[in-house]
Amino acid sequence: MAEKKKEKRSSVVRFFVTGVALAMLVFSVMLLIGLRIAVNQGLFAMSRDTVHKSGEVTIREINRVHEALKLCNEYLVDNVATYMRNRPDTWAADLTDEAKKYFGADMAVIVNAEGVQVSPERNGKVYRPDIMQAALSGNSVDELVTLNEDIHCVYGSPIVIDGRVRGCVIVRKIASTDSLVQEIKEDTGYDVTIYATNGTLRAHTSVAGLKGTHMNDQKIADLVLGGGEIITNSIINDEEWISYYYPLKDRSGKVLTMLFMGTPYSSVRATAKRIFFTVMIICIVMSIALLVTTLFVFLKRIANPLKVVGDAIEHLGSGDADLTMQLPVHGNDEFAEICTNVNAFISMLHTIIKELTEVQTSIVNLASDLGSSSQQSASATAEILANVESIQRQSKTQTDSVTRTGEILNTVEHSTETLNNLIENQSAATTQSSAAIEQMLGNITSVSNSVHKMLENFHELEQVVRSGNEKLSNVSGKVQQISEESESLMQANDMISQIASQTNLLAMNAAIEAAHAGDAGKGFSVVADEIRKLAENSSSQSSTISTELKDITTSISDVVNLSGQAQAAFANIITHLGVTDGLIKEIDGAMSEQESASRQIFEALTETKNMAVEVTEKSNDVSTAVTNVDKEMSTVQEISDTISNSMDEMQAGAQQISESAQNVQDLATRANEEVKVMGSHLSKFNI
Repeated sequence: MAEKKKEKRSSVVRFFVTGVALAMLVFSVMLLIGLRIAVNQGLFAMSRDTVHKSGEVTIREINRVHEALKLCNEYLVDNVATYMRNRPDTWAADLTDEAKKYFGADMAVIVNAEGVQVSPERNGKVYRPDIMQAALSGNSVDELVTLNEDIHCVYGSPIVIDGRVRGCVIVRKIASTDSLVQEIKEDTGYDVTIYATNGTLRAHTSVAGLKGTHMNDQKIADLVLGGGEIITNSIINDEEWISYYYPLKDRSGKVLTMLFMGTPYSSVRATAKRIFFTVMIICIVMSIALLVTTLFVFLKRIANPLKVVGDAIEHLGSGDADLTMQLPVHGNDEFAEICTNVNAFISMLHTIIKELTEVQTSIVNLASDLGSSSQQSASATAEILANVESIQRQSKTQTDSVTRTGEILNTVEHSTETLNNLIENQSAATTQSSAAIEQMLGNITSVSNSVHKMLENFHELEQVVRSGNEKLSNVSGKVQQISEESESLMQANDMISQIASQTNLLAMNAAIEAAHAGDAGKGFSVVADEIRKLAENSSSQSSTISTELKDITTSISDVVNLSGQAQAAFANIITHLGVTDGLIKEIDGAMSEQESASRQIFEALTETKNMAVEVTEKSNDVSTAVTNVDKEMSTVQEISDTISNSMDEMQAGAQQISESAQNVQDLATRANEEVKVMGSHLSKFNI
């Protein structure tokens, strides 16, 4: 009874059923909690988004008023000419009356080209001259305006007859009305409020009891009237609302007033509660159904097949096992596969027990043979020990030879390394010399090019000097010619001086004769005086010219002397240029020879460098070969050590074999006894 209670407490079936029930309970509770949170958050988020999107409905409804005014305006413009022709006395009144009647306009005004209203004031009057002027200028005006704390739609168009503006039509209709907010609430399901133009007075609202009251949150009003919008939670009538405040702007972007659209949190919570309870009932029913189905399937497809398998395994573990038994296999599931595998195990166990029975008989025969074989093993082990001692002596001799060979190889390797260092130093010195010779070749080539250029420049300079000498000779001839002409000028100037002296004498004689003539000679006296002055001036100028000509003659003489000196200098320059030309040619030849010799040195150094590289490679090959041989000798040394160690181990092993042979003989005796025991156990299986 105690065993049954213990087995019942540790029942896998009860544990699984309890675990599944608890898991389903926890899953259902977590699902309902998550669902409640998701439904609440989803509905509130959806309500905020819907409220935000529904805010466009108000603007759309106001635009519908605009469209109606546009039709009214078009009606007036299209029928002006007809009414003027058919009703010349009352055309303006009749036309505006019909427009207000058919299109519901609050104002319909007709103005002539001079800006004078021709329609009766009962149908309205112009209160925005700017709109009238814009229409008279030929432009259509579509605008939202404020009037008496309400929003009005205004539409104005010019009256064009025969291509000229004859006047304009202006219509107006109020857009912010109680009926408008009620229509929007019916369309969207959300409450709407249109504030007065001051931004805080609720002029029109669908929320009961709020019309004519003021908004308390001035910060929201300032934000929206500044052009912004906001979705927030607010308290209205002591109740929390999802509120969307947004501006209403005219066509120019100016904020006219503030609009509100929202819904109470209580309606959202009520909807969320209805959805949650409906889903909760569905979840509970589905959880119970799933639990019952899971338990039925578990008991049907898992618990019962497990019991069958357990009974079969319990039978196999009993003292009298029937290895011919097979479990029933039903279906094609995991338990059918387990039963098939258990059947295969029973068959395999049946085969093993049968083979063990046969082997047990063979082991009895082998145990007797093992005793005789162990004696033969002992004698063979003694011979092995003698051979191992001989191999140990030979291995020691080989190890000594390998050690001496390794020392010689180390000496060769050290010498090879020294040779490599010397070759590397020689190669580096050759490389540096080659670089220096190569740089010297570059410098020689550069100097040779400069000498060639200098030689060409000296040839050009010689030609220029010769040309200058020739031109200087021409200048000297011209100067000589000028000197000769200056002498002619000196002679002409002397002649002028003599003429001036004679003229002066004649003037003095004429003055004397005029004085003798008295009054009759006064005129001649004046002329004689002027001639005398002219003669004196001529004499003075002649003296000045004579002085200048002398200076010119002196300068010309200096030029002639300098020209001669310059010709002599040019001759010396030409002589020195010839000498310099010869020296430059000698330098050019020497530089060519130097370049040729340097190139031969460079080629020799290059060949030396290549030979050094080849020697280095050969030396490296030798060093590598020595290193490899050294490694191989190390390997041989290791092998010799291994052989020596192996011989020691073999000697120890041979001794162990000798001891083991005796143990084997003892074990054979014990095995024979154990085989008898195994036979008694195998006889318990029914095969």
